[in-house]
Amino acid sequence: MTRIEAVVRVLWQSGETHHTPLAQRAAAEPADGEKMQKKTLMKAGLLSFLLSHTICASLTAQVARAPMVSKRESAVANKVAGCYELLRDGWQADSDLVMFGDIPRNPVRFELTKNIARAWDPLAAYMHVTYFTVRIDSIRYWGRELGFTTWFLLSNTGSTIRVVGSPVALAGFGLTLAPHDSDLVGTIYGFTDAVSPGAKSSASHAVTARRVSCPVVR
Repeated sequence: MTRIEAVVRVLWQSGETHHTPLAQRAAAEPADGEKMQKKTLMKAGLLSFLLSHTICASLTAQVARAPMVSKRESAVANKVAGCYELLRDGWQADSDLVMFGDIPRNPVRFELTKNIARAWDPLAAYMHVTYFTVRIDSIRYWGRELGFTTWFLLSNTGSTIRVVGSPVALAGFGLTLAPHDSDLVGTIYGFTDAVSPGAKSSASHAVTARRVSCPVVR
């Protein structure tokens, strides 16, 4: 028996006698039972509220249910999981990227994990995509400036991934990368939804993420 069915059964047994609805029972009460009528109607209202609350909670739980990781996502996660460093090949001096935030001068390092970012499960279920966790503390001292926290597969038919600070960010930086031997190649991009007249809403620069070892953080 489901939770909703159990609640309905309780409502039926407590709110009705011989299949007589509560409202009819209240109307049939004697005159001196006016208080009883109000009490019965209040009980009916309360039971109706509890039922609707139970149904809404059940639907919410269904929407928030953890999404299933596709075979393609699992295969790509196994391939790209590890630590990387963005090579200094000109992107840090790109004047267009500077318009979207501070560009770190130190090495940018991060770890792509196979751990699912559970905080984004409701969005993942809606978007039919799995969000994985990005660690920026795996390699001590470096990589925190760009604030990457999440990565996901762009298409379930390819191997291109996107690394972001948040799946719903309105501004910031991100990476669009694809496997190339043991490394990842693609672009770093800056973007904003708050665009001034005549200004760019995004800019990008080619980048290579070289695979490096993942030391254990103590």
